[in-house]
Amino acid sequence: MKGLPDHRWPRRNWPALVRVVAFLIILNGLVTINGFAQIFCGNFNAVEYTTSGGFMRATTELGVAQGIAFATNGDLLVVDRGNAAPFVHGSVAQYSQLGILKNRYVVQNLHLPVGIAADKNGFFYIASASDGTIGKFAMDGTVVASALISGLASPEGVAVDDSGYLYVGNYGPGGNGTGTIGKYTTSGNTVNASLITGLSGPVGIALDGAGYLYVANAYNGTVGRYTTDGLTINGSLISGLGNPRGIALDGKGHLFVTYNNVLGEYTTSGAAVNTSLITGLIGYGIGVVVQIPKLQIPLLSTPIVLGKNVTFSWNTVPGLTNLVQYKTNSFQSNWLSLGTAFIATNLFAGATDTVATTGQRFYRVQCSAP
Repeated sequence: MKGLPDHRWPRRNWPALVRVVAFLIILNGLVTINGFAQIFCGNFNAVEYTTSGGFMRATTELGVAQGIAFATNGDLLVVDRGNAAPFVHGSVAQYSQLGILKNRYVVQNLHLPVGIAADKNGFFYIASASDGTIGKFAMDGTVVASALISGLASPEGVAVDDSGYLYVGNYGPGGNGTGTIGKYTTSGNTVNASLITGLSGPVGIALDGAGYLYVANAYNGTVGRYTTDGLTINGSLISGLGNPRGIALDGKGHLFVTYNNVLGEYTTSGAAVNTSLITGLIGYGIGVVVQIPKLQIPLLSTPIVLGKNVTFSWNTVPGLTNLVQYKTNSFQSNWLSLGTAFIATNLFAGATDTVATTGQRFYRVQCSAP
């Protein structure tokens, strides 16, 4: 097991029985936490889960959450449709990666906003179904173009790739067989307004790193796979779903799809992993994103030594399992556990050790996926 570089306190004379030297490691030595990810669903409010389906936290200030996207700075952007007709007061809220509200109204007065996508250059794009537009905005909410693309037929899904192309899902009149995916530049120029045709209510759109599009068709209960040039690989990669709308990839070859108030997990070849990974969603969980959170290089705080007690804290990520260990000299091969492992619920965690003998101790904390 390879750890992060040691973060050691300087040697000093402690006013008590024990001299402490400490460092913290992350399991597998990764700053990006291996095997741990967050799932966010637009579920009237935005709700966060682990990839094992465990509930973590939910927002309370939104009306009806729709599309969700991660910005380049790690912030979460959530579309709020609003909860009263005629739905002309839609908005976008901004949260930190850990669910802390940063700006309730980044953008306001949107007309039935549904999908959202953020590019690598610090802009985001919103599909407004009722006025048939795609709007472009800066991360601070500045309007770049309220109707970057217009004249669309009930656009609900939107995705953007690193090459500067937008993919827009037009639900179409009636939904069945009239839906399309259009391709545009991020400056609003049309590449192919009918890149993919004959779709049935395309709502969710996801892109992988290999140049494939995955489209959730709400009307006929399928997920299709296509190239970014419009070639159909498998129009019914996944079928038999009820009103699939949200779709996301985790970067490890797995698809997450919301349908019939559940979220299912599949491989990109269409094989089911867990068709009911998360249940009890409300409003079909239209938006869904999956992200492996990044943990800042973790540091143990300078310890407080009072008599025989040594107390210290460290930064962590909510949902991770934390285990404190120690040994009395650096040549020992085995680490001893200080208490039992626990799951962090905040950005910081702490521990206290009671030391009965003189000498020194080395401490470390292992953080891992539960």
